Parts: sequence; structure tokens; C-alpha cells
Amino acid sequence: MDEKEYLVSRVDDQIKWFDRKSVLNKKWHYLQSIISAFASIMIPFLISYFSYTAFRDFVIFVLGIVAAISIAIEKIFKFRSNWTRYRGTCETLKREKFLYLTKAPPYDSRDFGYFVERIENILQEENKSWKSTVQEKNQDATGS
Repeated sequence: MDEKEYLVSRVDDQIKWFDRKSVLNKKWHYLQSIISAFASIMIPFLISYFSYTAFRDFVIFVLGIVAAISIAIEKIFKFRSNWTRYRGTCETLKREKFLYLTKAPPYDSRDFGYFVERIENILQEENKSWKSTVQEKNQDATGS
């Protein structure tokens, strides 16, 4: 694989992937946060401002369940930590690419192999982090 092919098929591809996943996880994190906050805020509001009815209690019950489910989904899927981790990896890859293309230190006197080694180390660290996150999810799911 030559330099141009590596930059396009490996580095640019990974930058795009991490960018997309970061944006997606950010959206899910905000959605889950808004849902759980809204449902949680509405419960005391309904209790305080509306007199007792079976319908009011049913709505409060549903909002409590919605808030709990929303919080559980965020905990299970870790949208916030994925968002920040993916964004960090994306920006690190971009930085390395631009340092290499401009021949700025540490690439001012280094060859293409050094660049590939650094990129692959970044991706390897991300893979280790991902594996750790998956193992945590599995432990949370099984209760171990």
C-alpha cells in the first residue's frame, strides 16, 4: 500500500468513521438527557399543580418509567463516553495527518513508516478502549 492509498483508504476512512459515530452518539446522548430530564421534571409539576385523578397518577407512573428507561439506555449504551472518545480519536487522527502532510515535528525528519506506526498505535488504543467498554457492558448486563 502506497502513501496516497493509505491516507485515503485508512486514515481518511477512519477519520470519517469516528466523526460519524461521534456525531451519532452526541445526538443520542442529548436525546436521552432531554427525555429523562423532561420526564423527571414533569412528575413533581403534575403532583403539585393537578389534583388527584386516576389519569394524573397514570401519567406520573408513565413518566417515571420513561425517565428510568431513558437513564438505563444511556447507562447501557454509554452515549456520552462514546461521543467524547470517538471525537477525541477523530481529532487525534486529523492532527497526525496534518502534522505528517506539512512535515511538522515529529515528521520533519521521519519517513512514511513512522506515520503509519503512529496512526496504527492510535487505532490500536481505540480498539483496546472499545474492547474494555464492551466487556463493561457485558458485565453490567449479566450483573457480574
